[in-house]
Amino acid sequence: MADGIVNGNGKRQLLNGRKLYVPQMSHGGAVAFAAAFRSIGTEAEVRPDSDERTLESRAMLAAYIKNHIQHKDEHRLIKVFEEDFRGYEEPSIQRIFQYSEPYRPHEGALGEMTLSVGKAVFHYHQGCGGVVDVSPFSCMNGIVTQAIYPQVSSDHDDIPIRNFFFDGTQTDLDRDVGIFMELARSYRARKKRLRP
Repeated sequence: MADGIVNGNGKRQLLNGRKLYVPQMSHGGAVAFAAAFRSIGTEAEVRPDSDERTLESRAMLAAYIKNHIQHKDEHRLIKVFEEDFRGYEEPSIQRIFQYSEPYRPHEGALGEMTLSVGKAVFHYHQGCGGVVDVSPFSCMNGIVTQAIYPQVSSDHDDIPIRNFFFDGTQTDLDRDVGIFMELARSYRARKKRLRP
């Protein structure tokens, strides 16, 4: 049927030339619903059960929507402090992957470790005086990055990088932070890349 055609009841059909896919319902409701639409001249059929491909597509769509909303919220919240945060913007994921590429295994490492290492390199390029990585006790990401950070530091003018692990017990955090701050002050005095 062409757009604008009026059915036997004198009402314009909105889905002319289109097929309506009815979602699964309990107790055969979808079959009845589709039949009702067909009875008024609208092509309709029950959508098949989800398979792996449709579930993957839904997960991708959900991730896209979530990412879009989070970025929108982030930009709305940051707008108030825009001038204060100028020069401190978060890098894109693509840039983080580029920075972490020399430190990744050749296959299958695009997880949290990649993000941590890439952001450490990003902070060096920002001109930061040091990098602190905070992890829960026995966190695999923290353990792997702790093994990689000495090379990252060496490749980037020996920028101080320190992992802190927390397990809920009391530690002498003041001492550890004090040592890191002394390293950061020393680095700041000799660093080659200045903060923009």
